[in-house]
Parts: sequence; C-alpha cells; structure tokens
Amino acid sequence: MNKKEFLEKLKFMLSDLPDTELDEIVYDYQEHFESALMQGKSEVEVCEDLGDVRVIARQYRASAKIEKASANKTIPNIFNAIFATVALGFFNVVIVLGPFMAAFGIIVGMFGASIGISLGGLATAVSSFGVAYLPIDIPSSISFPILFFTGIGLACLGILFFICTYYLLKVLYIITLRYLKWNLNVIKGTKGGEMA
Repeated sequence: MNKKEFLEKLKFMLSDLPDTELDEIVYDYQEHFESALMQGKSEVEVCEDLGDVRVIARQYRASAKIEKASANKTIPNIFNAIFATVALGFFNVVIVLGPFMAAFGIIVGMFGASIGISLGGLATAVSSFGVAYLPIDIPSSISFPILFFTGIGLACLGILFFICTYYLLKVLYIITLRYLKWNLNVIKGTKGGEMA
C-alpha cells in the first residue's frame, strides 16, 4: 500500500465524521508521511509502521462516538460509544460490553422495582377506602388509616427509589465514559497508528 491508497482508504472509512475533523486527521497523516519520507523511509514502510487502516479508522470512530456521548448525554449515544469501542477487538466484548450490560440490567431492574413499589403503594392507599366493604375478614388491627398511610409511604418510597436510581444511572454514564476513554487510550498505546 502506498501513501495515496492509505489516505484514500482512511478518508473512505472515516467519511461519517464531520468534514473539519476528517480534514484534520488526513492532514496529520499527510504530514506524518512527508516527515517519514524526508527521513528516507519508503511509502510502504510508513504504511507498515502506521498499521492497519481499518484499525486506525475504528479508533477514530470510537473516539468520535465517545466525544459525542460526552457532549450529548443520551442512552443511544452511550450505546453507540460502547459498540464502537467493542468493535476495536474481541477482548472488549468481555471487558467493556459485559460489565456495562450487567450494570445497565441492574439499573433497569431498579427502575422497574421503584415503579412497582410506587404503584403497589398507590393501590394499597386506594384500596384502603374499600376495606370496610370488602367481603373478607381483615384483622381489626388493620384499619383505614394504617392501610392508607402505609400505601402513601410505599408510594413515596418508590418515588424516592426512582430518583436515586436516576442519579445512579447518571453516575454509571459518567463512569462508563471515563472507562471507554481509558480503554481507547490503552488500545491506542498498544496498537499501531498515530492518533491526534
């Protein structure tokens, strides 16, 4: 592969990036080629030193998606960043995707539990109005006020649990972004390719 082929392939593989960012990346690699050629290396040697264009492109795409997830904190953006990082190697399936999916599953379960507790509390509070009219034996120690306020307490507990889970999701988002950035830096340091 020569300089022209390398740069064309890099442009093609990074065509989804903004033009200014793409131009900057290509310019950096052109400078790298010029510098290496002035030192007496051939274009083929420079291409070999830089590494696989596909790996370099995946690293830039992952970096762009991580930056997008940092700037615009949404669930789809963090998933895009995770999947872009996972695409960098099989090892990342276990190291990145596994722990994130486990933590995300726990968070979803906590949201479900908080909604269930709130709805159960509301149902208890509403049903307390019909305790006297129910055709079942209820111990006399369970009265309208006990059921009503227990239901309200459960509903409030569920809402509080929901709010805490929401903030826990935000913390998970921040931790995941930091971990993805760290992971990408480790990959950049261990694999070929010059990253800006």
